[in-house]
Amino acid sequence: MAEVPARRHDLSWFFGLTFGLTWGVAALVLLARPQVEAVTGEFGTSSPLYYLAVYAPSLSAVVLTAVRTGRSGLEELASRLLRRRVSPGWYALVLLAWPFADLLARLLEEIVTERPLGPLLLSGIPPTPLHSWYLAPAMLLATLLLDAGPLGEELGWRGYALPRLVRGRLGRLGSAAVLGLVWGAWHLPAFLISGTFQHDERMGVLWLILGTVLSSLIMTWLYLRTGGNILLAGILVHLMNNSTVSSLWAFDLVMTLPALVAAVALLRRDRSDRADRRARHVAS
Repeated sequence: MAEVPARRHDLSWFFGLTFGLTWGVAALVLLARPQVEAVTGEFGTSSPLYYLAVYAPSLSAVVLTAVRTGRSGLEELASRLLRRRVSPGWYALVLLAWPFADLLARLLEEIVTERPLGPLLLSGIPPTPLHSWYLAPAMLLATLLLDAGPLGEELGWRGYALPRLVRGRLGRLGSAAVLGLVWGAWHLPAFLISGTFQHDERMGVLWLILGTVLSSLIMTWLYLRTGGNILLAGILVHLMNNSTVSSLWAFDLVMTLPALVAAVALLRRDRSDRADRRARHVAS
């Protein structure tokens, strides 16, 4: 993984700005919704305030990078977003594994709820028959344009916070787990505000936080294996997560196994690093 330019208190500034923007918008809507909507229109997933709240991680990352490390930092961030030296196999893995996991989750949901499988859905896209797989690329692109999450968040979580956490005391596994918890906690105000997916779909708070932790473990493993590729390990995985059809609880249960495999891989790398440091210390 390429070295990321960093300065003291980078993470404190990042989390402070990200939570301040998102939770500040949420507080404004919760406390003065009629007055806010009189100016900005009805609050929902197409509202400018919604986009400001969701884009807070990526906006914070870009602003802090520009202010604290200048042009060179922005170029480095962009290079990890657009990095080309990644095997197409990694993209194929994500593009194939997530729909397969979603299908398993839907089968699990059918068994538990005794409801038949429904049509294939993507966020904001009309129902499509299951056999129309050839429409998937266009549907994914449409989802990326309609869903603020992948582009709005991933320059922040995976592009800015993750490499700085990994270089600290937490190690790879600890960084992935902590970032997953923070990522989940950041969503909490959305459960209180009508017009958001979390509120309107009555998504379970604990299932969402479990999902962000599981995803963070897998995304961290992918990020490190692809040399810090934000587009693949961040934006694409986030997009695939948001494009699933199955209930969150079922998808979480299916993704538990690959997340545990990723956690073991991260732990082994951490232990290997500690062993190397001890060996160098003894040699010196």
